[in-house]
Amino acid sequence: MKFLGDIQLRFRTQGSNTWTNVSSHYSRKPAVTMPGTRPHGKAGVLTSADITGSMGSDIPIKVVRTWSRDRDSIIMTFNLTNVGSNDLQFGGVGIPLPFADNWVGRDAADTWERCAVSDPAISLDTGYVIANRLTGRAPTLITTPVGKSEFDRVENWQSLMMLSQHPWSSLD
Repeated sequence: MKFLGDIQLRFRTQGSNTWTNVSSHYSRKPAVTMPGTRPHGKAGVLTSADITGSMGSDIPIKVVRTWSRDRDSIIMTFNLTNVGSNDLQFGGVGIPLPFADNWVGRDAADTWERCAVSDPAISLDTGYVIANRLTGRAPTLITTPVGKSEFDRVENWQSLMMLSQHPWSSLD
């Protein structure tokens, strides 16, 4: 099962034709808290941890997940470091947004009370996802990118159901 805070990567060694798919939900291992990252104040780092152990064995990437606060927002970031000796090419970076939007097997009343609707907007580097309860009785959650990175364009959003059906995917 995937959770908010998981990450999925598809990479290969530069020049190789073989892709490697890894995900932090494959085999959960304890995260290693980074030194000096204790919760503090209203802004700044809340916690930071090396989650590489959950990505599988012998990958040439160190993965550090950081949760921080900026005013009224919680920010989740991932720092990916190539710890191998070869250049890497990324074919995909995914962060599951597992909202309660699975309506399968639910009757109308259960769906109404327990489920949410997530609505992604594909807008290049300004994409976002909005999640709302069907009842409308809870605040709206808006998920947006923060700043820019080398992965600064959102070219394709896929639900996890679609991703699991993709021909190259072995992430589920």
